[in-house]
Amino acid sequence: MGEEDSVFDVARKTIYWTLIIFVITMIILAFWFTIGNFRSKATYLPLITKAELLSQRFINSPDCFAYVDKETGQVYGGTIDINKFTKEKINSCYQEDVFKGMNFQFTLETIGGQKTVVKTEDWYTKPDLTLPPKAVRIITGPFAEMEGKLTITVQEKI
Repeated sequence: MGEEDSVFDVARKTIYWTLIIFVITMIILAFWFTIGNFRSKATYLPLITKAELLSQRFINSPDCFAYVDKETGQVYGGTIDINKFTKEKINSCYQEDVFKGMNFQFTLETIGGQKTVVKTEDWYTKPDLTLPPKAVRIITGPFAEMEGKLTITVQEKI
């Protein structure tokens, strides 16, 4: 009778530990998925925030549209050099392999009503978001400047 009990004991323990390992595995997987889901929700940025942060590069960077004083080398953020406001400049400034996921269209309007539009290379017709217009100073020549507004329209890539 003792040998039969030990055989059933071993079988019972094997089933018990198999079930315990299965349950522990399920708990670990559930915890892992919960953490992954929480992380994606915790790090989510709305489109308007991403667009606003990325668009600051165009306005404030000397590599993009910002005016740079040739004598002092000082960069004037929020001041646009009209000679830099071109499709070539925007494509060199906005490297799609670095800044993935967005296309931009910039509309620069002077006080006189003249509009200049520049778009990133992959821009298509339907915008997803238009940021509020920003008041900017436009440098048109060595001693010539005017006030204007810059409207930035954004698309998320498909």
